[in-house]
Amino acid sequence: MTVSALRGLLRGGLLALALPGMAAAQEFLQYDVSPSDSTLVASATRGAYGASLTYSRFTGGGEATVSATRGFAVPVAGAPATLRVGPSVLLSEDDSPEAGLKIVAEQYRPTNWGGLFLLAEATTVNSGYFAMVQPNLANGVSFEITAAGNSEGYRERALAVTRRLGDGPWRLRAGYRFVAEEVFVGASLNTY
Repeated sequence: MTVSALRGLLRGGLLALALPGMAAAQEFLQYDVSPSDSTLVASATRGAYGASLTYSRFTGGGEATVSATRGFAVPVAGAPATLRVGPSVLLSEDDSPEAGLKIVAEQYRPTNWGGLFLLAEATTVNSGYFAMVQPNLANGVSFEITAAGNSEGYRERALAVTRRLGDGPWRLRAGYRFVAEEVFVGASLNTY
């Protein structure tokens, strides 16, 4: 799949979420860069429906994952959480597209010091997974502990710190990837 086809697919999926009459949008956009790769993550939800794109460039190639999900509210440990399920497609520069199922569980818990965001995601494509624990302090500083991998041999563990810029949705990010043994920097926009 070409980059222009990928862009068209993303625009179509995210624009479909912008249809009139649907609930307010929530968007997330993040770009990280390190010496060996760069990653763009984009997601949006309208009510119970969501779409996401992850695009990574790395030494030797690149790949993108596109998904659409339907969310369901579920209580977890006495607090609301969201379970999202839907199709996912992996588009690689080296292989044919692969389709599968994606499942995501997420929960935000307000605390007296800020809040705690928990995220776990898995897909049947390459048995991929991603997990994050993110304590958010009231002063705009957040920490992220993440783990990601798949059945193709990719594994990564990372620690990051982010700082909100003013009172808006933008954040600056910096962190360390333990398997790649490298620093990364980035920025994010979060309206959730």
